[in-house]
Amino acid sequence: GTTTLYGYSVPTGSTAPPTVKWKTEAVHGKNQVSTLVSGHREEGGAGVALTCCKEGDLNLGLFLTESGRALEKVNTNQLVNHMAAISPEARFFAAATFTADVKIWETIWEKTGGFSKIEKVMQLKGHKSGVTAVTFGSTWQRCVTASKDGTWMLWNLDVRYKLNEDPRVLKKGEIQIQV
Repeated sequence: GTTTLYGYSVPTGSTAPPTVKWKTEAVHGKNQVSTLVSGHREEGGAGVALTCCKEGDLNLGLFLTESGRALEKVNTNQLVNHMAAISPEARFFAAATFTADVKIWETIWEKTGGFSKIEKVMQLKGHKSGVTAVTFGSTWQRCVTASKDGTWMLWNLDVRYKLNEDPRVLKKGEIQIQV
């Protein structure tokens, strides 16, 4: 089946039906959204939502949470997007896809606070099979990935990526599944 994710607005004390504020169809069409994560640019700043579909859609969608305006549609160029993650301050976002590498993009903002563009800035390389999960720590500097190869990795993203310095693995381990 298909689902559409909607954001609604209901004025306080109103008896009127809610009005649709935003919907993901602008980015994902009728495909089912499997991941919705969000971050805030700064304390009290704009909220940013990131969406991802697991099947039938290769796009990640970046939205302003307050207005629902689609900021950007990013094609991962992969067969499957397992999930997506955004850093708490909405500076970086990542996609766990069909491949063993994780792509990371940076959200570039104008000095006035308006959205400017998206740039692919890093790639996490080290797993031997497709990455199925990715998440950021409490800031953009740390990221954890998990793979079908049975391993997890903790990454240091606080590198000079504009000078092509690669992120480093801080810790690595096996995923223990208990039955």
